[in-house]
Amino acid sequence: MKCSFDEGAASCARCTVNGHDCVVLGRKPRSPGLREVLQKQIREKDARIDELLSQMNPTPSLTTPLSIIPSRLALTDSQRCTYRDALAWLEKAQSSSKTDLRAKIDVSFLEDGSDSDLDSEDDKMSVDDDVPSTSRRSVRFSHLPGAAAPAGVLAAAALESNRGKSPMRVSPLPEEPEDSQDLKIEGGIGSKSYFQPGPSANLDLRRLIIERQAAPDILLSGLVTYDDVEILFDLYFKWINPFIPVLDENIHTPAAVLGRCPFLFTVVCALASRYYDAKPEMYGVALHLAKAAAANAFLDGWKTIEMCQAYILLGAYIPPARRWEEDRYWFFTGIAFRLGIELNLNRMPKTMPTDERGERELLNRLRTWIICYIMDRCICINLGKPFMVPEDEIIRNAANKFLGFKFQHPGDAYMVSLVEVLRIITRFAETLAPIMDGRQDISSIGIDINTMQKLIDDELTAWKTVAVERSEKESNRGEPAHVMQTALMHSVFQYCRLVIFSAGLQQVMKMGGLKDDNIFFAGCLQASSSVLNLMIDGLIPTGFIRHCPEQVFSLTAFATVVLLKSLRPEFAAKLDHNQEQRVINLVERLISLLDEDPDRSDEQRITRRYSRFVRHILNAHVADLERSRAEPSSSAQPPSLEKKQQIPSEPACAPKVEATERQAPPTFDVQPPIDPLAQCLPNAWDELFPNQSFGPTSPLMAMTDMDYMSMLSLPDDDPLWFSNFNGRF
Repeated sequence: MKCSFDEGAASCARCTVNGHDCVVLGRKPRSPGLREVLQKQIREKDARIDELLSQMNPTPSLTTPLSIIPSRLALTDSQRCTYRDALAWLEKAQSSSKTDLRAKIDVSFLEDGSDSDLDSEDDKMSVDDDVPSTSRRSVRFSHLPGAAAPAGVLAAAALESNRGKSPMRVSPLPEEPEDSQDLKIEGGIGSKSYFQPGPSANLDLRRLIIERQAAPDILLSGLVTYDDVEILFDLYFKWINPFIPVLDENIHTPAAVLGRCPFLFTVVCALASRYYDAKPEMYGVALHLAKAAAANAFLDGWKTIEMCQAYILLGAYIPPARRWEEDRYWFFTGIAFRLGIELNLNRMPKTMPTDERGERELLNRLRTWIICYIMDRCICINLGKPFMVPEDEIIRNAANKFLGFKFQHPGDAYMVSLVEVLRIITRFAETLAPIMDGRQDISSIGIDINTMQKLIDDELTAWKTVAVERSEKESNRGEPAHVMQTALMHSVFQYCRLVIFSAGLQQVMKMGGLKDDNIFFAGCLQASSSVLNLMIDGLIPTGFIRHCPEQVFSLTAFATVVLLKSLRPEFAAKLDHNQEQRVINLVERLISLLDEDPDRSDEQRITRRYSRFVRHILNAHVADLERSRAEPSSSAQPPSLEKKQQIPSEPACAPKVEATERQAPPTFDVQPPIDPLAQCLPNAWDELFPNQSFGPTSPLMAMTDMDYMSMLSLPDDDPLWFSNFNGRF
């Protein structure tokens, strides 16, 4: 019965008349609607999923999580203002250690048609050839030690023991109390689950764990949005991947990378943000997140090929350090090399894949291993250190093992060519290593430097012929990326020749044979000027110069230093005044083009920094040259070196000179050693390729890992040629 109240009354009229307490009852509870029921069920299932994931992927007791303290980041006021919300999220995340508060993401927001097309195929990959797979998307290749190794024998015994009790589970979900207890034991090989594949072996399960437990901070903080991710990946594959083609655009889509490795996802976004003109302030914050992700992956990450690729990219594109002792590129690349060995990237499967997904995954592994070899050889030759990556069967037969697949990447051919030329220069470096570091004298080991130069030059010429033929068969010739790789390949060829000639010139000067040398000094001039001309007329016009790794410019800087050293007084008898001026003009032309970067507001742009560096070296040498010219001619030109060495101004068409003929005294017409393809090239002192269209028949060669090539220079302790800069370099 409904109560009726008079105006201003505290109780209703009916209760007042009957003397009852007036109590207004609340509304009867209504039955929950369908929406509330569904929401409750979703929350219950969500909690159950988290519980199951915590059982399959328990947090190790020795986990050492690292977090970023935003207040300590080296950011500008503009960056802090633009991304204050992202920094606030990082501050909050740093102060909270509860994993259940970590937000979740949905990888499907980044998926497109290409992801579903590949996933719809039969991409089943078993953990080992003898182990059945219960998942459609398991890892095909074994990461366990070799069967002949002691650890491999233990692994086989442990897996066989477990197989006798129950079938191998790719994603081991404990069914027995004993299994559940075993997962809690972190006892190495004493644990039955030690050699079994973990949750990361199943790509579907790995994606689920990442979505719910390991989403990257670069997304959670709001620094990048899903729309930004699409743009950043497009920038990466257009401008960065052609230099270091470690990723395949067909399988490394934004959704696939995020679902496989948050670390690699963060690195790709961070590196591409350097060239994201719409949000120029993003790069500084994103790079800090990438470094933090690298540290966390090193401490507690899964050993996956994606982690190896992420460290490769960081090693190549990490910003330059202020000083040598602060440089960390060796740290990232060293982890990548060791991780590649740990993942058995050098082992071919027993059965070759027959579907697109399987073939692309195989090529992905081979491509990563080859890049590890390239980077290892370049860094170790540069530093004079022992190699980490062995020259195994895949490296020795790279063309047969890596090429010829149906779903080949456009840049794979030039990578094979790079491996082959690095094997040549590696043999040269290994032979001269005891001499260059001063442990032995060249006469004590019975090496004739002229004969060695001829043998290596013949090998390089043969390699060049094969590389040109291989480049002409590329399907993407004429595209900007192929044009850039072509210019870079020929630059590396000339750079290798420069390394050989400069090392030979050091030995000639040590033995006091500069007067009779008609090979090495001229070879240094020709090779170094060719490197500069290829940068000027080959690489810069492609538009890729803004996106080059740091080491590409150090390659050109090394050639510039060698070229300018030819202006020193001890070489005055080798060049006349006009030739010296041509050297200066060539270097000045390089500086002017580097200064033409359209983004002149960014003083940290790599082209601006290197133009300042080269200008500083040029000014110092020009000043020394002017002082030497002001001195009496007798002090600048010893009587024993009266004739000038002439570098021809016409295309070099002379055939190669035999070693016996090279012993003749220098004459007016002496030319550097010429290989068969050199007749296609104008002389080093003229502008190479004045109206060159970089097509398949161009004398330029195809290649991209220039990040690694610039590190080919031999170690040098000799003050006569490389080190005597009086503190200028």
